[in-house]
Amino acid sequence: MSYQCSFNDLLYPQVDRTPGIARYRIVSFDDGFAMRAVVHIVRFVDTVPAAPAIDVAIDAALNKIIDAHFLGIRIDRVHLVVESSDGVFEYPIEFDATEFYKRGNSSALQGSGKSQAVSIDSKDVVGGSVSFFALSAKRHAMSAVVENALR
Repeated sequence: MSYQCSFNDLLYPQVDRTPGIARYRIVSFDDGFAMRAVVHIVRFVDTVPAAPAIDVAIDAALNKIIDAHFLGIRIDRVHLVVESSDGVFEYPIEFDATEFYKRGNSSALQGSGKSQAVSIDSKDVVGGSVSFFALSAKRHAMSAVVENALR
């Protein structure tokens, strides 16, 4: 089963805290193992921000979308696809483990001093539990299953 919603407008803060507008949609699909969702940002309505401002814009848009639609949803089941003037790419979604721990989410702190490690179960990283960011350095071509879901 798959689902595609219509494109929506999103108001987000740009680097200089002025309003920016992006268009996005959410697509849901079953990959044979689990239900997944794709956040598909198709374009930034105003001029596409230059790097590194595009990274800030993507992160701001991603967090607003997650806060609006993905509270309680496992982020390891969510894909981010961004379409811009330089192509269509899938971005890994990451978070700060220390922020996750400091917010009191289900995690365990091991070690002491500079050699502390935070242990987190991936199913516990859900929308609303921490802020997220896209790893632009690790963006890549869309997987075939994500590309098929967006058609």
